[in-house]
Amino acid sequence: MTRQQSRQDFEYFTLVRTAWHAQPEGYTRINAEFKDRFSRRRHGIERVTISASGAILARYLGARPDKKFDSRINIARNFVYMSPSMRALYEYMPGGFVTYHAYDPDKKYMKNGKRLDMLARSFFRHSYDGLGVRSRAYAMAWRVTTRYRDATDVRWMSIACGVGQATFDAARLLPGDVSHFLIDMDGDALVSARELSESYNIEADRMQTEQLNVITDNKRLVSRIRQFKPNIVDAMGLFEYLESKDASMLLRSIYEHLPVGGSIFFTNMLPSHPHLAVHRRGMGWPGVIVREEREVIEICEQAGLPVGNTAVLRPSDGVYAVYEVLK
Repeated sequence: MTRQQSRQDFEYFTLVRTAWHAQPEGYTRINAEFKDRFSRRRHGIERVTISASGAILARYLGARPDKKFDSRINIARNFVYMSPSMRALYEYMPGGFVTYHAYDPDKKYMKNGKRLDMLARSFFRHSYDGLGVRSRAYAMAWRVTTRYRDATDVRWMSIACGVGQATFDAARLLPGDVSHFLIDMDGDALVSARELSESYNIEADRMQTEQLNVITDNKRLVSRIRQFKPNIVDAMGLFEYLESKDASMLLRSIYEHLPVGGSIFFTNMLPSHPHLAVHRRGMGWPGVIVREEREVIEICEQAGLPVGNTAVLRPSDGVYAVYEVLK
């Protein structure tokens, strides 16, 4: 089966086109192209400059496979961290205070209160890392608004939520009321998430947070799922940090206790990331386990998830795949 869907405009992004392909294993692959305000013509020169710079650094690192991030001479690292703001943000990797700026480069101030400089803002607007973080969020938002377009009351649990802006933005596209339960290991991120929720006019009684390691304290996670009974559970930007055994355990725990009709959304970085070497050895982003689509489907199968109820969303930038599983 192959079908296509034409352009859809949302408040903060555009779905340009999609192509749906049924896979022999039983799941559906959806190729999608997204654009946002940084795709506009006025950003053209800036985007070409950042893209070309990234390509040069990728070639530099590709010709030097043994060059590590912390090598004494690493031109790629020196270029990425030419920006004082990028140097300041390095201490927050791999947390939500960095992806916060990738998701919304118009946010001008860092956690330490200093202003984000123009080099860093350009990097987050136009690098593949910035594009990928936004397109994975747009993919989730598109599917959530499609599936829950008639829902009057939605309960949304976000695991490894960071500061929560991707969840909040997607939730505000829904027509009914949304209750949030945000979980993260980082207590400071949860404090920032609560502060950010106020700017979205989310009522205090519809906002819960909890500091929790969902792997080492899996029983407490299960207890929270049972109590909250979420319609949606997202874990965007978590699974690429988990070994397969832990990823499978987490998926099983969520799916088994998710109410019927609920959805799970999660991501994994792809080996097709065009500037993966820059991500790893130029930016020095720690701990990411890239996986092919089929590897993640195998983890889903090991967790007992129904492959026939799974869709794999593939944004055209090639950085992430987003996985949607319906119970």
